[in-house]
Amino acid sequence: MTLSPDQIKECLTQPEAAAQLADLVYIHNDHLNIYRKKYGRGFTYLIHNKERLVDKKQLKRIKSLVIPPAWSEVRISELPNGHLQVVGRDDKGRKVYLYHNMWSLLRNQTKFFKMSAFAKVLPKIRKRLEKDLDQDGMPQSKCLALVLSIMDQTYIRVGNQHYADKNDTYGLSTMRTRHVKDTDQGVLFSFVGKKGVSQESSIEDPDLVDHIHQCEEIPGWELFQYYDEHGQHQSIDSGMINDYIHDVAGDIFSAKDFRTWGRDT
Repeated sequence: MTLSPDQIKECLTQPEAAAQLADLVYIHNDHLNIYRKKYGRGFTYLIHNKERLVDKKQLKRIKSLVIPPAWSEVRISELPNGHLQVVGRDDKGRKVYLYHNMWSLLRNQTKFFKMSAFAKVLPKIRKRLEKDLDQDGMPQSKCLALVLSIMDQTYIRVGNQHYADKNDTYGLSTMRTRHVKDTDQGVLFSFVGKKGVSQESSIEDPDLVDHIHQCEEIPGWELFQYYDEHGQHQSIDSGMINDYIHDVAGDIFSAKDFRTWGRDT
């Protein structure tokens, strides 16, 4: 498949239209309704996590996807032409995806134009961040908006719980309360990041500083937590952050694009 420049731009800004160009259906990861479960030495598959899948054609298709056995929390699309086929977590706890081959081909053709598209969608993302930050308390959407607003200014990596546990290296999603200190200008993040490199980044925006202090008041050693609908405080993770971006801008973009944008501008 060869795309024109206009089609490439459309693919980046309108993922539903991009899927149609490849005869695919654009679906969200919460619409993957076939669940993989351990069964003896292998796996069984449940529709909506209830009824066992026995359709031979579907089972053959699932086998052809070659889903890594080590993945957990695996969910699979019922649609053979869904742009997203599989979502799960790898053996390091990271959220992982398998896309339809035609969707992967589309993404390869458009990657060089991605930052141009990110520049166009960034005002939309920032507008949503402002809206969610204006909420009372600390619901999940506000906490995620805070993390992304900090990322937008500092380009700190998103981080992953596996590396925090194994290597004592951190990113925004795994930041601890001990990693933030008050300064005369605002707050300073001081932590060990990827590859064991010590990092420092400051935030001086008074509104963001206030929100950070609000997070510090939540019990626990994890900095960025939120209160769920039952009033219980919960941790965020990198998957939640990327899901937030997907919801606002489409799943073409991820937290990594903030760092790429910061490096290239």
